[in-house]
Amino acid sequence: MGAEQQFAILLNELGVSFLPVGKHINPMSADDPNVDKQTFVLSQRDEKKTWSFDVIIKNNEGKLVVFTQGLIHTSDPGQYGVNKSGETILVRQSLNNYNASNNSHCELWGLVDGVGFVENPDNTIFKMLPAFDNFVQLKSLYKAALRLHKLGIVQVKAIRFDPAFYTQDDAMEMFNKYGSHDIVVLSSDEEPDMKKIHAGKAWIYV
Repeated sequence: MGAEQQFAILLNELGVSFLPVGKHINPMSADDPNVDKQTFVLSQRDEKKTWSFDVIIKNNEGKLVVFTQGLIHTSDPGQYGVNKSGETILVRQSLNNYNASNNSHCELWGLVDGVGFVENPDNTIFKMLPAFDNFVQLKSLYKAALRLHKLGIVQVKAIRFDPAFYTQDDAMEMFNKYGSHDIVVLSSDEEPDMKKIHAGKAWIYV
């Protein structure tokens, strides 16, 4: 199962609306959604006029609010990866202009993972990370849920970190950075009567 599909599965279990519809079932069932570079509305693909995203998240009113780029490199990303990283900066600039002009707060997320980035970090990962409002890896998929909670799109009630992966101090450090005061951090042996969602190296309760 690919990273984009696992990301989409999490979104579906959280009850979030996203595009492409059905990506959690068949990640290759539809083309990536494209949006106009200025208006960020869905548009037919045009390399000069549109940006392509792997997953777009809608808010509870159906507005496109989170635009996600999937950047998974298990080997040297080469020139393609360098070009894709450069595009991320351009997308960030476009989204900043859109938000400023429309008094809105749409976000750019990165699904960023893979050891390939170590081959050329200066021209890829180090350049991209500051451009993202939020980035997640397979082990930190829970960060997507925590951020969606802050955006008011989902309501997370609790989180339990995997004690086999995180020490207590490391878990709290991650929560203090990405969590919210109204989310309960559970101990390793607590299992509340809530819907539980596996999200990387943690479980989300809603």
